[in-house]
Amino acid sequence: MTTRFHIDAQADYVLRIAHRDDPVRAVIELVWNGLDAEANTVTVAVESDGLDGVARVVIEDDGHGVPPELVGTHFGRLGGSWKKTAKLSPNTQRRLNGRDGQGRIRGFALGENIKWTTTAVDTPGDLKRTVVAGSVSDPGRARRATPLLQGRAQLRRLA
Repeated sequence: MTTRFHIDAQADYVLRIAHRDDPVRAVIELVWNGLDAEANTVTVAVESDGLDGVARVVIEDDGHGVPPELVGTHFGRLGGSWKKTAKLSPNTQRRLNGRDGQGRIRGFALGENIKWTTTAVDTPGDLKRTVVAGSVSDPGRARRATPLLQGRAQLRRLA
């Protein structure tokens, strides 16, 4: 008889793959995530703390986002990325950079608390914004806020 069990990534492992000693690489990885989501524009803003340090890093893109019904699956899994087999983005057929299913974890190299905000069209066709938050003190446990309605989706042609 075979018994299945869940393999649970512990905090030390999650932080090790985050490469906390390399915040520049984290920014690069998160920019690539936006480009893999078919973004035409990705911006990076670095806010100073006034003491020659960094208070906040904000990376924004206009990519397609993650639909609310897939946030738990996409953020709750390490590895097994759809990008590994897809090779090209679904709409623009852009060559994908990601493939390991752990790029978002690199965000932990940027600070103690991180927040991903994603806006995407849900199954009924409504535009929803979902916020996922994580903390270095408990990197294996993310919190997701209830998706907020942003309005009826206006489908745009990607080209």
